[in-house]
This record gives sequence, structure tokens and C-alpha cells, in this order.
Amino acid sequence: MASLIEWFQKIPRNTQTSVQRLGPAEWLRLIAIVIGYIVLRPYLMKLVERKQTSDHEKAFKSRAPVTPNTLRGEGEDGGLSDYEEAEAMTNSYAQGKTARRRQKQVINGLVEEEIRKAEDLDDIEDVEFLKKYCT
Repeated sequence: MASLIEWFQKIPRNTQTSVQRLGPAEWLRLIAIVIGYIVLRPYLMKLVERKQTSDHEKAFKSRAPVTPNTLRGEGEDGGLSDYEEAEAMTNSYAQGKTARRRQKQVINGLVEEEIRKAEDLDDIEDVEFLKKYCT
């Protein structure tokens, strides 16, 4: 710890000594480097931005479309036979109703849990936000 404090105390002295020892050639070199950086930086940033944008576009175009069935790990057709598809179509309203109810319960549970965590942390603004927009 003591050596770290000494190191920080030596910084101003070392910097002052280094600047005093600079000759005219070193000053010109330093000024040229700083001016070059100031002049070239905007162009370099634009070049990097264009390169990064094109890389992102290529990556986005090369991605395969994600369907719900691929996320479930099933094939493109969902892996259902014709009979199962017909049965699912007849029961879809009842299944959808229970699925929506179950999803709403899960979301409400998560919101309640976040509200309890926020109350524990005494974040009044967060609690008000969660109560206002999430319930």
C-alpha cells in the first residue's frame, strides 16, 4: 500500500521532468502526433462504423429464420400427425384459454416477486413504476 502511495506521489514530478527534458525535435514530433490524431480520428471512426455495420448486416442476413417449432426442438412441421393436428384444432380454444391464464399467473408472480425485492431494497421509485406499469 505504501509503494502505491509513493507511486502516485511520483507521477507529477516524473511528468514535469519529462516535459522539461523535451527538445525542439521532440516537441515537434509530439505536436505532429497529436494533430494527426485529431485530424484522422473522425475518418477512422467512420471507417470502423461502416465496417461494423456491414458485418452486422451480413450476420443478420445469414441467420436462419427462427420459428417457434425450431425453438421447441421440433421439425418444421411441428412433429404432429394429421390426427393430432385435427384434434388440436378442435381443442385449441380451451387450450388457449388455459395457456393464457397460466401465462398471466406466471407474469403476475414475477411482477409480485420484483415488487417484493424492490420493497426490500427500499427503492420507492421502482416500486411505484412496477405497480403502475406492470399490474
